[in-house]
Amino acid sequence: MKISAKVSNSLFKFLEHHQIEWNELDTYQEFPFEKAKNPEAWIEARELEDFLGAFSKWHGKEDIIYDVALKSVELRAWGILDSVLKLVQDPKDLFSTPERLLAYFIHPEPVVTSSVDGSQFRLEMPFDSAEWPYFSLYLKGVFETLPCFSQQPAAGVTWQGCQLIVNLSSSQENLLASVEPHQFKPDFVAKLLEAVDVSQRRIESLNGRLAEKEKEINFLKTSLAASAEPLRNKFQQELEETYQDMSRLGDYFSRAHQLITLFSSNPEFKAILKKTNWDSVALQYPELIEKLKVRTEFLQKGELIPESKEDKEAASESQKPPLFQLIKKQMDSL
Repeated sequence: MKISAKVSNSLFKFLEHHQIEWNELDTYQEFPFEKAKNPEAWIEARELEDFLGAFSKWHGKEDIIYDVALKSVELRAWGILDSVLKLVQDPKDLFSTPERLLAYFIHPEPVVTSSVDGSQFRLEMPFDSAEWPYFSLYLKGVFETLPCFSQQPAAGVTWQGCQLIVNLSSSQENLLASVEPHQFKPDFVAKLLEAVDVSQRRIESLNGRLAEKEKEINFLKTSLAASAEPLRNKFQQELEETYQDMSRLGDYFSRAHQLITLFSSNPEFKAILKKTNWDSVALQYPELIEKLKVRTEFLQKGELIPESKEDKEAASESQKPPLFQLIKKQMDSL
């Protein structure tokens, strides 16, 4: 069995209405707080019952759940149902179809047997009040306050075991006779309630399908993460090896530069160096190696490579040949 989050949303609306801090409830880690604030959502019955108990202990008033239910008209925590209930002129119209009324709070729709004796309605509830004490306390308050949506006095409700008795006071009938009736026909209201019921079931179906899709997405994310891990490790290994190769390449160039410096006193060799623009290569090569090493370090950390001032200048002077092309051009000219 599942219980509507209209119940839990009522608690949060009650706290907001009375400006009561409830951060302490965050310690109840198992409870889906986001879902609990959506009046169209459903929560496992045991999960919500345990939370109602925890809420009562946290608040300190044993029947606070009952008090919250009695404030349902002003809290407006039930979504579209709040507006629909205010269209009902005679509360008897609600209690005459108790299974539909309970379907707004219990899923799947419960089987309820009922009998009517004047202004008294006897309902055989689908569970004993002792089985779900906190939720039953809330429902008792709901049945009492339902006539208030039609601006009628609250009903008298008793609940023993599985039998719930609703008594509409005689003053209600007198009040109904003296108040100008709504312009909504009972048939219209009944159809509207039925439409709300159908819409709610469609929302439940869509939420169920959405939950399935979320499961599929999470499964795909997990699968992709698992399959990508070996590739990520391989990529990190390749980056590390590339970094080491660049370090060695820089060392090789330094040795070559030292060797070339020794022979630079030779006029013919000096002419070759000038022809190949070696001075420019010797100046740019160390900077290039350092830049590549820095970029590799950023890739190893999984970070974006920042655009340097040199990169921006290079972008504006794209007509200039890259270093590698410059070296190749000079080498080809030998």
